[in-house]
Amino acid sequence: MKKIKKVLALTMALGLIATSTACGGSKNADTLIIEAFDGGYGVQWLYDIVDAYKAANPDKKVEIKNTTPYDEGFETALSSGATTTDLYFGRESMRKYMMSNTVINGQTYDSLLANLTDVYTGNVPGEDIKVEDKFIAESLQNAYVEDDEGNKSYFTMPWIGGAGGIIYNKKVWKDTWEVPNTTDELLEICQTIKTDGYTPMIYCLQDSYWYFPCEIWFAQYEGKTSVDAFWNGYDENGERYTPEILLTKGLLKSYEVVESLLQDSKGFMDARSKTDDFTTVQTHFLATDSKIAMIPNGDWIQREMSANYSEDEVDIGFLKTPVISSIVETLEYRNGTEYMSDETLSAVIAAIDSGATSYDGVSAADFARLQEARSIYTGFCGHVAWVPAYSSKVDLAKDFLRYMTTDESIRIFTKATNGYTQPFHFDYTTDAETSPYMKNFMLNSYELQRTGTFVARNAATDRLFCVGGVKMYGNSGNFETYFSASNSADYLSAYDYYEAEYNFVKSRWSNYLQLAGIGV
Repeated sequence: MKKIKKVLALTMALGLIATSTACGGSKNADTLIIEAFDGGYGVQWLYDIVDAYKAANPDKKVEIKNTTPYDEGFETALSSGATTTDLYFGRESMRKYMMSNTVINGQTYDSLLANLTDVYTGNVPGEDIKVEDKFIAESLQNAYVEDDEGNKSYFTMPWIGGAGGIIYNKKVWKDTWEVPNTTDELLEICQTIKTDGYTPMIYCLQDSYWYFPCEIWFAQYEGKTSVDAFWNGYDENGERYTPEILLTKGLLKSYEVVESLLQDSKGFMDARSKTDDFTTVQTHFLATDSKIAMIPNGDWIQREMSANYSEDEVDIGFLKTPVISSIVETLEYRNGTEYMSDETLSAVIAAIDSGATSYDGVSAADFARLQEARSIYTGFCGHVAWVPAYSSKVDLAKDFLRYMTTDESIRIFTKATNGYTQPFHFDYTTDAETSPYMKNFMLNSYELQRTGTFVARNAATDRLFCVGGVKMYGNSGNFETYFSASNSADYLSAYDYYEAEYNFVKSRWSNYLQLAGIGV
């Protein structure tokens, strides 16, 4: 699969994908054919929305052809130029397909994806608001490309909000365990939990979600403005398209926290983290006799949990991601030549959580910096719907997507998923139909999303990443494997990994630029 994607990226960079097969489109000339990813959020919501759409539009035909947990084939079908599916709901941003002209059987398209701009610029059916304005703006950052004049062309539509981070087990958590405000305090509480005879954390090495807290810590240290610059291809010196982008300091700082948690010698992680699959790991965490305090995970755990446990058996919540302690290096604050102490940093964070707007001895600029850091959360912006440009049912697909933005559809989605929300401006907590679902963990997730500053993972907007293939991390291997290695020959420190990533990318830099079509 990786070889297929690499070849596709190269041909996309050259602006040409051709096929000798007939153009796609369903054999059912008047029926919208849908395929969908069936993962943590399920697909019942789609069946229910399709039923409601058909009831509201009896003259229109819609068929869900396939749902699958293996959606890698969606891109293969798209690039074949012959898929008979008209609308896909997947989990990849698809941004690389927006960035090059494409030729299918002699016809040129701006993208392999149908242009959905008129969906976004039009009103939500029956509502006095544009589709674009109904979405939370940050959720759309990968849904469009922008020309030099700032005009946006949309090609995908998000279908889930979602949040990720560190989840803690409230039934395991003791009153004597202080909820950490900083990453230094997180390490301290892990030691306390271990000393008390419990296991601080569990994760799945085969399918790790450490990228959630890692990317939050990166964003906290760098600040949102710097993160946006990073995803647009700029290094810390303001230079664009240099391998030094992998030397952005926040990467090292976030690696250092993860390494400190995963080091085998610390014993903070359940030993089964290295051997068991994700479903089994999650079951260990949720078990009624669990002694595991935390797990890196996403809010889809609610659906998977409810399938196996009653509401009174499990009580979990998102730990508000501790602020990276090294953020003090970026502040104005100095006590002589010393940075702000972690104790003071924690006190400022506690004040922020209580609603304070200032803190004695801390400048307004530093306080604002820490407010932003405390508010940052992450989730997916890649779970999107898209339409093949060569589909014969583009207009019908657009009509269905418009319907999905209505309050009626939003309510159906929330009911079908038992509380999951979409990235719309919609008050789920006061709406009579959705408010009953906003309780316990789902309310916790909703409040995190609605009160936080969203920094999406996979937020790359530049060709360097989307087409060229440079990654924020993981270019030379997964950091979890190196940081947790029990064999010294396999172990890499945070700094070693940081250097390895840079050297790996630097040695291949001309290839990345060529694939991306930068400077050629």
